[in-house]
Amino acid sequence: RGLGDVYKRQVLTFVIIGWLLIGQSNAQTFHAKVDSLIRLAEKSPDKRKVLLYDTLSRMFWGRSADSSLLFAKQSMQYAEKTKDLYSLSVAYNSLGNAYIEVMEPNLAIENYKISKGYREKLNDKVGIANSIHNMSLAYMDLNMFSEALSLLKEGVSLCPVSYTPLRAHETVLDLV
Repeated sequence: RGLGDVYKRQVLTFVIIGWLLIGQSNAQTFHAKVDSLIRLAEKSPDKRKVLLYDTLSRMFWGRSADSSLLFAKQSMQYAEKTKDLYSLSVAYNSLGNAYIEVMEPNLAIENYKISKGYREKLNDKVGIANSIHNMSLAYMDLNMFSEALSLLKEGVSLCPVSYTPLRAHETVLDLV
């Protein structure tokens, strides 16, 4: 073994330690954000709680389906208290998203339809298109491609502009 091998091992060791520290730091940052949003939600008015718990639900997409569903249900709890149409539309959409996470596309579709109904009452074209788009994705999960395509066409005709739903929720994270 030469000096080159020792050097390669040291570099590899430092790379692995660095990678582990970065991963740990990202996990700590994630949990710190979650804790901050939960604390913020605890002292917020109910309408804001709906948005904060929806944001928390989204944060757990791809990480923990059960946590995503738990926070979506909390969003719904506060939306029902407010009886506010916008809050209800957000909470039902959040539940739909969480049911996709737990691989229950039929339940997701039911919630997206209810969300769409509230958004129609509000004349929220972007929200309606979002609900339709979400339903189409759920139909794709069920291998019901003709239904999904039909919904995609409906959504695009309703709201042809590009829209990223998460952008609306990025501002909630700025509150922390």
